[in-house]
Amino acid sequence: MYAMRSVASIAIVLVVGACGSTSVATTTASPSAASVTSPAAVLNLWPRSTALAYDSTHGYVMLFGGRLNRGALMNDTWIRQGGRWVQMHPAASPPAREGAVLVDEPEMRAVLLFGGHTDGGDVGDTWAWDGTNWTPLAPAQSPTPRTGAAATFDAVRHVVLLFGGSTGSDETWTWNGQGWTQAKPAQSPPGRSFGRLGVDVAGGNAVLFGGFQALQDTWTWDGVTWTQQQTSTTPPGIHESSALTEQMAYDSDRKQLVLAAPNEGTGKIETFTWNGSDWSKLSPAMSPTFVDGAGMAYDAADSITVLAGGYPQGAGATHTWGWDGTNWSAID
Repeated sequence: MYAMRSVASIAIVLVVGACGSTSVATTTASPSAASVTSPAAVLNLWPRSTALAYDSTHGYVMLFGGRLNRGALMNDTWIRQGGRWVQMHPAASPPAREGAVLVDEPEMRAVLLFGGHTDGGDVGDTWAWDGTNWTPLAPAQSPTPRTGAAATFDAVRHVVLLFGGSTGSDETWTWNGQGWTQAKPAQSPPGRSFGRLGVDVAGGNAVLFGGFQALQDTWTWDGVTWTQQQTSTTPPGIHESSALTEQMAYDSDRKQLVLAAPNEGTGKIETFTWNGSDWSKLSPAMSPTFVDGAGMAYDAADSITVLAGGYPQGAGATHTWGWDGTNWSAID
């Protein structure tokens, strides 16, 4: 567990004591990386189902693991810098998995990984990425092992917010930098896995949309309870449990919550924004083709929302796409 909410160093190393407390020491070690420069290296990256997160401490979008080409589960770590994906080589990594939570935790100066599905089944472990290495954490309590939970960093309340998953599917949990705490709201959304969750910082609420199977409801979280929103516009809901990652991100520059919703009927990704009470469907000149299991995160360093990964339909290719607030473009 982390015992601090603010660290001035570039990276962190965790030391977990016998009593359960955690100290944080600074390090300036540079991460080891191998640049993606060849078609073979790219083939080891895509296609895969994966979550994305923005590491605000180090200024890049990253991914961990997932399922490569609908086959092997992976435990590799990649970051996107300088317009290309770069594979990292940490000394320690979590076991290979898919369907895990991957979320920025800026007040810990880390990226948090929780749960997912391994070859041995669902897990409930928590790990932190410090820009160089993965470290297992030992909170006093944790959500039960699960895959497909939805999570986001709640910048309004300064906690990681987690909802649902394959077990505890209607549970709400928060992470405060030291441990997990289960919330007890008066009202909760119906249980689900693979919902989409983001925080509308401008509006002050977290927003949950949809989930498996074919759910199309919208709920907001105010830090105390959930409230269902009756919207006039409804994004499409997912019908396949292999749509493994939430595709919602908060654009902090334009102060918009962006939802990229795969429409199985049209074979396209449809783009929506949340205005605090309703969804607005946008009509960009170009949209990503349908992919199943993609991840999405807002890259504050480049001021774009990044959508990457997933399995394309038919003979389509996997690309990394960028949303600039007006249009989508393939950025590799």
